Amino acid sequence: MPQLRSVPQAQTESEPESLRGEGSDPVATFLPRDGGEPREWNVWELEQLARDAEGQDSTLDEELGFLLLELRPFANAHGELPLSFDPIVRDSFGELLYASI
Repeated sequence: MPQLRSVPQAQTESEPESLRGEGSDPVATFLPRDGGEPREWNVWELEQLARDAEGQDSTLDEELGFLLLELRPFANAHGELPLSFDPIVRDSFGELLYASI
């Protein structure tokens, strides 16, 4: 039976240094704090942000968990939420959206 083992992901030359994290995975960057233009948020990316921050604040964990359940039906097949959800996402996810900058 073959054995599987993890292999580190190679960094590509086309990937800017500013997008590389401590490992070889790229780091996501988000909007500036001043808000900028409204945008469509991806519910799957928001879910990942919530998972990454899990355990820091149990109240926030619970709030985001319920919010994500309520947001899923409004996302399209690609997980994108309509522009009208931008204020809700910014208000609810707050600092998590800007922690990766």
